[in-house]
Amino acid sequence: EASTFGDHQKAEVIVEGAKGIIDGLKGVAEETQEYRKIKGTLDVSSEKAGYTAEQTAESYNLLYGVLGDEQTAATTLANLQALGLSQENLNRLINGSIGAWATYGDSIPIDGLAESINETIKAGTVTGTFADVLNWASLEGETFGVKLKANTEANEEWNKSVLEAETAEDYFNLALQECSTSAERANLVMELLSGQGLESASKAWQKNNQSIIDSNKAHAGMQEQLAELGETIEPLVTKMTEQITRALEWFNGLDSGMQNTILTILLLVAAIGPL
Repeated sequence: EASTFGDHQKAEVIVEGAKGIIDGLKGVAEETQEYRKIKGTLDVSSEKAGYTAEQTAESYNLLYGVLGDEQTAATTLANLQALGLSQENLNRLINGSIGAWATYGDSIPIDGLAESINETIKAGTVTGTFADVLNWASLEGETFGVKLKANTEANEEWNKSVLEAETAEDYFNLALQECSTSAERANLVMELLSGQGLESASKAWQKNNQSIIDSNKAHAGMQEQLAELGETIEPLVTKMTEQITRALEWFNGLDSGMQNTILTILLLVAAIGPL
């Protein structure tokens, strides 16, 4: 509708602004894809493990607030949720894992620790980096309640194992054998993490680094909103891409003479457009 030179200038500003918005929206759709994949996978595993969306959001925000990394937080949470604990016990296990990470640093990657805790509880044998936490955090002489039993033939193998046990890991494996369910093994792991002060270490770290947690949580909130926007925009971006693809297919199907004619017209339009 521009009719004067001034109007043309305004129109150009509007067009450039619109192009910038479109490019920005397309960028949001593309840049949030990875985040949406991570959260989508977590939503599926969380629902399968019996947790509500609200419970998952609570646990994820706790982990992301400390870690500031979507994939690490989601992987850690998925491994611990797979144990099927109550939300209260899950949060205890999360805090114990954070405490181990805060205490021992990068030597104990928290997502790897969560995986090894999961395997330890399910298999009934200490595995992975949980063995490091166990051996480093345990007090000297700790036996986790493991004792010799009555000197009978039925207890002969057990008593032999107790007498041969030397490390905290040896005693903990024996304590795991005494558990009859995964819930009991989970309680044993939680007692270890709590008893060695790792839950307290988690809370102390969070208290001393509240500004980092607040910043990470603010970023998580923005990322969630951008992801929702990206999900809304993506069908439009897909439609535009399909239309461009059809246009290219049409152009590529023309004979070379017609293609050259069209390219010449486009070059002329580009040349005289500014005039």
